[in-house]
Amino acid sequence: MVQTESKCSVPSEKMIFGTTLFIGSIELETEFGPFTCHTYQNLIHKGYILALTYGDLGACELYTRVHSSCVTSETLGSMDCDCVHQLEGAMKKIAANGAGILFFLIQEGRGCGFVGKARACMMVQYHDDKITTFDAYSQLGMKADYRDYRNIWEVTKLLGIASKSFVLLTNNPDKIRGFQELGMNLSRVEAIEIAPSPFNQSYLVSKQQTGHILHQTRKKNPKYHFPHTRIHPFNPYPLPNASRYIHCASYYLPIQPIDRHMVFSTAELSSLAAKGVVYKLIHQLKSGDQLVQIDAQCIDKVPIQPYWFKLNMYYDIASGCDYVVLSYGDLNSRLPLVRIHSESILNRFPLLSRPYRDKYQLAIDAIVRNECGVIVLLYHDGRGAGLGNYVLNQTQDQTKTGIPVDSRDYKAVAQLLEAHVPEKRVSVLYSFSSRVNLKQALDLQGFTVEKWLQITEKSDPCGHNVISQRIQDAPYYLFNVEIPPFEFSSNRSYIVTGVGSSEAHARYFVNLSETHHPHVNIRFLALTGFSQSPPPNTVVVVVSQGLSPNIYGVLKACNYKNIILLTAATLKNPDSKKRELLERLVSNGCRVINFPLEDEYTTLIRTIGPLAGYYAIYQMLCPPKAERGTEQLLYSRLSNAGLKQPPQSFLRHASQSTPLVILASHPVLSYIQNVAYKFEEGAFFYAVRVAGYLDFAHGVFQNVEFHRHSGTTANFILLRLSDRDDEMIALVEKMLEGRYPVWKLSSDLPGDLQILEIEMIFNHMVLNFIKTIGIDQINWNGQDKQGHLYNWQLTSPPTQKKSDLIDSKTTQHQL
Repeated sequence: MVQTESKCSVPSEKMIFGTTLFIGSIELETEFGPFTCHTYQNLIHKGYILALTYGDLGACELYTRVHSSCVTSETLGSMDCDCVHQLEGAMKKIAANGAGILFFLIQEGRGCGFVGKARACMMVQYHDDKITTFDAYSQLGMKADYRDYRNIWEVTKLLGIASKSFVLLTNNPDKIRGFQELGMNLSRVEAIEIAPSPFNQSYLVSKQQTGHILHQTRKKNPKYHFPHTRIHPFNPYPLPNASRYIHCASYYLPIQPIDRHMVFSTAELSSLAAKGVVYKLIHQLKSGDQLVQIDAQCIDKVPIQPYWFKLNMYYDIASGCDYVVLSYGDLNSRLPLVRIHSESILNRFPLLSRPYRDKYQLAIDAIVRNECGVIVLLYHDGRGAGLGNYVLNQTQDQTKTGIPVDSRDYKAVAQLLEAHVPEKRVSVLYSFSSRVNLKQALDLQGFTVEKWLQITEKSDPCGHNVISQRIQDAPYYLFNVEIPPFEFSSNRSYIVTGVGSSEAHARYFVNLSETHHPHVNIRFLALTGFSQSPPPNTVVVVVSQGLSPNIYGVLKACNYKNIILLTAATLKNPDSKKRELLERLVSNGCRVINFPLEDEYTTLIRTIGPLAGYYAIYQMLCPPKAERGTEQLLYSRLSNAGLKQPPQSFLRHASQSTPLVILASHPVLSYIQNVAYKFEEGAFFYAVRVAGYLDFAHGVFQNVEFHRHSGTTANFILLRLSDRDDEMIALVEKMLEGRYPVWKLSSDLPGDLQILEIEMIFNHMVLNFIKTIGIDQINWNGQDKQGHLYNWQLTSPPTQKKSDLIDSKTTQHQL
């Protein structure tokens, strides 16, 4: 999904009209062109109203669709109705005619809500479609239609189009009548109709019988095969161990096959082959059936085989929320695969990028391959805070919204999951930040997670979407890093080391120690400067996010004792050598401090690990959290780091493989080298130089001037991190005299935390280059050769005086 800066066409004095409140507007790039999504909320029942506009609203006629939400077809991919087809067909028609508006109303089940709709569907399915949903509604004591269209007129007033002529896209005479009763100027009606399938035919026939203008329902389809025992309608009941949840309904949902993947028996496949159907084996199921992909040219010859998931509908008395639990297969036959899926309402529309839909489809496919699993749907946008929160956060600083980072109730998820998986053993499909709180909730409920399996997006062979999602989720991970303060020993000396990007963490560790614990004997030492046997009173602090093999020599030199290891690797690491190393350190009394994210190594550039590493060290060495009081400010700065980007002219020049020079002052200068690695390793910049302001006149300036006269002009990033930098920046600018592209970057965070904002800003910047240049972050050149240096081991001590190894400080301090 593409979002741009909010373009609100609503005057501030018209933020409310009647019972309708305007929240904000964002741009949506759809398959049919750009739409603007104006978001409103009803002040009585609190439901959202979306108005998706296309083209010039000043046009003489506006093609218009009034659409009621349908989570089963639009999000879950069910084939038992035509709602999603009408939604997309209307948007296509609006775009084709140049101007129009689609009103999207959160009025599930003709306004009776998801619970009422689910109970009606349960009854219809039990009766083998021999009663209609209208019959079921009547038997359940409900009206046929509860929808209210009054907000539509109020939205048109807020948009200034109430007097326009509208072409209404509908088959429903009730909508036509409702539109006219609002006093809208209806010029004509055009139908939106699709050909029925075996799975929605009965539903469409029932609509035709109640007056809907449908013609294609006259074509009869053969009855589909239902492979399950029908669920007998039951009276809602509370869960025994969590009575806040009322189990309201269950029925089977025919979910659209993903990428033409369908399950057939061997006999069925033989029959298809005899008819000339071409297919490819995707997965051999343990049941003996096969998951195959039908060739696109043959799909019309094949009876559609949906995935039959059991939909369980729950109502939460405590929160007033609905919960949907989809289950597949026999959950007691093998280890269930579980996915907790948060919905985006905007992903119901045909956007060019729909990451939430893609993740859902990947989860469906994975569960079908596993032959059993559960999906718990959390269909409240904005990480549980609602669509309004999501819209507000597109352009506003998070501190200005006042909305919590994550409002999702993972404890509720764990309680509902227990009702379906009483053995409490699962594998979990996770998507970045959800893993942190979900793990805590599952642990609290007594679940054992055998495997955490990261779900990745479709159509992302180069890893760009994965990196983008990690950048978005990185701030969230930080606030789930809880590291207790570290106590230095008064009779010990400390050496700190790291390699690659972790060297920056090691230097950060030393700097914070010297700042906040000035009496501690501590210093940084590069890996290649180590002796095989440091003095016995020396503690070696090793920082290695991925537990790089390059540090094994140092650990061996220390005889695997007197070591503090900061790493993202855990005892669940898939690499047995890493697990054995961690076990050995722990058994020898060494301290292993973990920070996220262990499985971030699918791409070259890493975002969560470096930030979490800095924050873990900050928590260890700085005053307690209660005294810092900076978490909200930090989250805000990190969440909005994407807004702090250089001008396009700077980016264009920098993308032309020209040198990049980053100037900074102490203390950031000592550990900013990791930023250079981002440009070198992530965006493959040919030359990146990090230097101090006072170093600039001693070689760097002369070098860039020489190359400028030779036709290569460098790009400069000047970090302004305190008032004392102003004078030096002014002097550097005098030296450059406007001959070079310059971008000045500042941070107003407390000094110890500035590196986190800098890291985050450069994450966005480097990703921009990666996408622009099209760099493959997964399958990169030389991947098979990088491991040669991993075999390096210390064989003899370097020629070095013992006094060089330990700093000459003698004053010790017990914390």
